[in-house]
Amino acid sequence: MYACERGNMSIVRHLLSLDKININRRDHDNMTPATIVAKAGHSDLYHLVVSEGADVFLTDEMGRDCLMYACELGTMSIVRHLLSLDKINVNRRYHDNMTPVTIAAKAGHSDVYHLLVSEGADLSLTDDIDRDCLMHACEGGNMSIVRHLLSLKTININRRDHDNMTPVTIAAKAGHSDVYHLLVSEGADVSLSDNRGRDCLMYACERGTMSIVRHLLSLKTININRRDHDNMTPAMIAVEAGHSDVYHLLVSV
Repeated sequence: MYACERGNMSIVRHLLSLDKININRRDHDNMTPATIVAKAGHSDLYHLVVSEGADVFLTDEMGRDCLMYACELGTMSIVRHLLSLDKINVNRRYHDNMTPVTIAAKAGHSDVYHLLVSEGADLSLTDDIDRDCLMHACEGGNMSIVRHLLSLKTININRRDHDNMTPVTIAAKAGHSDVYHLLVSEGADVSLSDNRGRDCLMYACERGTMSIVRHLLSLKTININRRDHDNMTPAMIAVEAGHSDVYHLLVSV
C-alpha cells in the first residue's frame, strides 16, 4: 500500500512476486492497493495491479471507488480503462451523492468530463447539498465544461443549492471572472443572495477579483453599502481580506 501510494514500481513488482501478498487487502479506511494508486494518479502502477488481479470495483469507507479517484485527479488512462469495463456504473454515487462527472467538473478536468458525458453520465444529478454539475463546474472554473452545460436546454442558470448559492455566486466566490462573465451573458441574476446574506459583490470583494467588482459596481441596481447577516458590508469584507485595490475602488464610487 505504501509502495503504491509512493509510486515505486520496483518495490511494487517485488511485493507482487511474493506468494503471501493479498492484492485486494484493505486498510482501516477500506482503501485497497488499486484505489490507492488511482487516488495517487500512478497509471502505470494501476495497470500493473489490475494485471495481477486487483478488484477495481471495491469502495472505501466514503463509498469512493477507483473511477471516482481517477476522475478527481484527471488520470485519463485509468478513466478510459474503467469505462471499458462492463460492470462500471458511470452514474454511481458515493456517500456525499457526488458522481464521477460531478467530481470531474469540480476538479476542472474537461477531458475526463467530456469522456464521461460521451459514456452516458447524467448531468442532472445533485449531491447532498443540492449542487448540480453546473455549480461544481463553476467552482472548478473550467470554461469548456461550463460552456457545454450552458448549451443544454435543461440547465437552470439561477438554480440554488441548500445554502441558496447559485452558479454565479459560486463563480464569484471562487474568483473565476471568466466563468462569472459567461454566466452573466447567459442571464445569471447577480442580485441573489445566499443563506449568509452574501451576494456576488460581497464574494468578489472577499476574493479580490477586480474584474467582477468593477462589473457589479457598473450596475445601477447594486447597493454598495448592503449588509450581510453579520452586518458586514462589501468595504468591510474587502478590508478584512486585505484587498486594498478593491477597498479603494469601493470608496471612490
